[in-house]
Amino acid sequence: MGLGRQDLHPQRANSHYHTAVSNTLMPPRPFPSALRLGTDICNVSRIRAMLARGKELSYVHKFTKKILTTPERAYFWNRFGPPEDISTKLDIASNFLAGRFAAKEAIRKACDHFEDSTRGFQSIMILPVAFAPRQKHQSVRPQGLILDSPYVSTIDVEVHTLSVGHKSSYNVDGLDGQLCEISISHDGDFAIAVALVPSMSEQPMDEGISEASRP
Repeated sequence: MGLGRQDLHPQRANSHYHTAVSNTLMPPRPFPSALRLGTDICNVSRIRAMLARGKELSYVHKFTKKILTTPERAYFWNRFGPPEDISTKLDIASNFLAGRFAAKEAIRKACDHFEDSTRGFQSIMILPVAFAPRQKHQSVRPQGLILDSPYVSTIDVEVHTLSVGHKSSYNVDGLDGQLCEISISHDGDFAIAVALVPSMSEQPMDEGISEASRP
């Protein structure tokens, strides 16, 4: 059987085919959900070295005050305090803070309303939030809360001096903001976090937490 003219030039034939098809194809469908994904990785050793600097744990207080809001710092000290014992827990405390740092950075990267000049540490909270009933010994996973405005503390004293008791979860009903999903993982010397955040660029900033996300 002889070869046709187009058979002698398969590349030219394919070119004509793709040109004809491309004129009838629709553009790709956009992603159906207004969700944004952020990720970050943090070196635990760098956090540990920072915490171990200075005298009387001054860098621990300085660093936690920079990246954590007041409720987060209360949770940190309830878990790893008192301050005079923190030097014996630097490894686990560094892992914790590296995970929180990575989670906040992941959320910030996913947000489309933060200014480029801000890192948003005081506008993002990472705390265990419990809505649904759970079993007695079931742990509460942390969630992210993107506040409508930076958190302003009404406490004048240092957080670690308060006797607030250990809390396994926090009630966030009094805070205006948007909850988001986060996942924090540790592997060797690194803490990795992923955040799934609703697009907030067109949401009114006075809406607070939507009724759908409340218990």
